[in-house]
Amino acid sequence: MKEIEQNITGSNNLQVAVNNGKIVNTKQFKNIIEVVHDPSTHITVNQAYEIKQKITDIASMVATNQSDKASAFKREYIAFGKQFKIPKYNLLPAEQFDDAILWLNKRTAYHGKKNLRQGNTDEWRKKQYTAIYARIKSLNMTKEDLLIFAEQKLALKSNLESIKDLSDTRLQKLYKYIIAIKPKA
Repeated sequence: MKEIEQNITGSNNLQVAVNNGKIVNTKQFKNIIEVVHDPSTHITVNQAYEIKQKITDIASMVATNQSDKASAFKREYIAFGKQFKIPKYNLLPAEQFDDAILWLNKRTAYHGKKNLRQGNTDEWRKKQYTAIYARIKSLNMTKEDLLIFAEQKLALKSNLESIKDLSDTRLQKLYKYIIAIKPKA
């Protein structure tokens, strides 16, 4: 009996030979489990879109260049899935939607501050002002109280007209001081 030798390349190739030849299938099989989305228990399409947008914003902030963007998306989706113990973000239970948005906002704040300061200082300063003013409002302080507090804590030699006059470093210090203040009970 004569032996025949053949080479197979490509995918989905099927070789059938006579004389009790071997059948070789080179196709790779991948099991994909598709979970059926139940609208009564899972988030709506609009809510899923909102989550997707927030994850996109975080990934765009974290990625330093275009090549890092894909891995940043992957990291953020994995982190979201681990946090809420779900395989896909659109399978989030509807009652956890508010918690998910809150978690994503915290993640945005955490990643955004350091990245914005290095890249877009004007945007970073706006976020700092917003956070400082929100905090003093929750502490029932006025803007004048804030300016006096800033002059004392930062040991400024001249009177402060506005917190916009502060340098980036001093603005960061003021932010830390304001956030650290405990509310009066």
